[in-house]
Amino acid sequence: MAPACTQCKGRARYRAVHGLFCGTECQAAHWQMLGEEAQAYYVQVARVDLRRVDLSKEDMGRAAWVFLHSVANRLENAPGTQALSDEARYDARSLVALLTRLYPCEMCRAHFAEMVAAHPPATESAEAFQRWLCDRHNDVNRRLGKPLVPFDEAPRLGCALDNYEK
Repeated sequence: MAPACTQCKGRARYRAVHGLFCGTECQAAHWQMLGEEAQAYYVQVARVDLRRVDLSKEDMGRAAWVFLHSVANRLENAPGTQALSDEARYDARSLVALLTRLYPCEMCRAHFAEMVAAHPPATESAEAFQRWLCDRHNDVNRRLGKPLVPFDEAPRLGCALDNYEK
């Protein structure tokens, strides 16, 4: 998880991508926290205009990974345990299953379905699902010749939750 700004309490990655800094004194610090690879990724994500109807396959993929990593970041183990609740397990598996049937790009949907069939979602714990998702993201990146995402960097690929829960 990215460090929070002491001024705005927001996580830097979301604010840096969308240009929503709490003040000029935080802007440079927020952007520097990301590192070069994450900066490049978020510059690409920020260029996606979700109001367009004609999203490219690449734009759709970037937006989908931001969404999926955001969902994975939101999962929490059941109180007092190291495991997801039955409901959270069901939700994670259902989301993955829906993507194998409904993802807009037919080729991507087929590739994702093959990956899920070979490697079903790990839903034992929040970390297990996050690691599973990171592994699938890296499977796609390998196939596309893109850099791999280290697991400890994966949470940075989702949007900051505190911006949506207010």
